[in-house]
Amino acid sequence: MQVVDFPLISDPKVWAMRVQECHECLVDLKDLGFNISLARASYYDGYTKVRQTVADKLVQAQALLPQGMVFLFSEGHRPVSLQREMYQEYYSVLAAANPEWDEEILKQETVKFVAPPQDVPPHSTGGAIDITLLDAEGREVDMGGILDETPDKNEYRNFTAATNISSQAKANRQILINVLSQAGFVNYPAEWWHWSYGDKYWAYHARRPYAIYGSV
Repeated sequence: MQVVDFPLISDPKVWAMRVQECHECLVDLKDLGFNISLARASYYDGYTKVRQTVADKLVQAQALLPQGMVFLFSEGHRPVSLQREMYQEYYSVLAAANPEWDEEILKQETVKFVAPPQDVPPHSTGGAIDITLLDAEGREVDMGGILDETPDKNEYRNFTAATNISSQAKANRQILINVLSQAGFVNYPAEWWHWSYGDKYWAYHARRPYAIYGSV
């Protein structure tokens, strides 16, 4: 187990954030025609959908990248039903690997990587994205770990501030941090690839009075 010094998505302070839905539409990145790779976005058709403002902010962030680099987009919208399946699957993996853990520990460890499905999971809002970078030759840059790799497999290198990665990987993560932060996204520190705008975690981190996106 890894002690964390940041609020998890399941933290009661995050859950307590109100949602004042703005009813902004979902748009499909496949239809927008800007320079972003969707090669990883194949889990199901809706994965390339995000809220309109999220798409606009991705365009802004793309313009800030070093010349030749582009985003490799992995996931946007995810329905609550699929979130529930993913949560239970990872819970079961941890339970099988750690039979000494009680239910409370299993829940604590599961939510470090998979948001619980019962309270507006970030991806269900269309405001959360999973994203990395490609270089000028179209290769994924070294981020010190594989996008979506679970912490039980990578010694917690999925944490954004991980120290057990190379200096090049740290520099590449900083590029991602700089451009997405400037565009208005916030990072979930347990996953270097997970960023959001408009959801509860964004509202909490940005000290907004409420989230503007609920589950859709």
